[in-house]
Amino acid sequence: SLRRADAIIAMSEATKRDIVNFFNVEEEKITVGYWGFKPVCSVPAEPVAVQKPFFLFVGVVKERKNVLNIVKGFCEFTKKYPEHTLVIAGNARGAYGDGVRAYITKEKMGDRILFPGYLTEGQISYLYQNAQALVFPGLVEGFGFPVMEAMDCGTPVITSNISSLAELGAGGSAILVDPYDPSEIARAMGEIAGSEERRRELAEAGKKRSILFSWENRIGTFLDVIAKG
Repeated sequence: SLRRADAIIAMSEATKRDIVNFFNVEEEKITVGYWGFKPVCSVPAEPVAVQKPFFLFVGVVKERKNVLNIVKGFCEFTKKYPEHTLVIAGNARGAYGDGVRAYITKEKMGDRILFPGYLTEGQISYLYQNAQALVFPGLVEGFGFPVMEAMDCGTPVITSNISSLAELGAGGSAILVDPYDPSEIARAMGEIAGSEERRRELAEAGKKRSILFSWENRIGTFLDVIAKG
């Protein structure tokens, strides 16, 4: 399908590179058209019973989402900041999810790392608006909707320095970390927990960044490609 297509819209530069490298498709017919995102925090917040202050992960608990390294980083972080909690808002079923839970049990962190289960849009809105930061250092992402959702909510973001996530968090709009290094994730958490000024700086930079990725600003690329077709 990629080879037969007259034009291809890739959701990020990282996706474009993957198409070229893995499928030997000519680069000239690929246009990068970043996705837009849903403004989650436009939904009225519904409180969730979680202890503040907390860090937040939003997404399914799979290996490519790197949740185990988030947990390891958080465990290291709490040695200096024991009052924080980590909220994992996502489906944690399957072998990988079981492994994450087993690690949490082994480290005796079950009271600090919370799995709230199914959440409404209003509850997700509440978590974004009240988290100290979104922690989303994925290993492979085509785009990364939670990063944009959090930025739009004014929530600081910690994300990966690889894949499409580095593109979304460019220009100082997020703290970029090596996703394979839990200590870097821990240091980024400490940077945010230890400075209200830093949190405010990231919130403002992320908010400005998110405007570029609104559907109103992104749809022109798609229309241009279609018009040329």
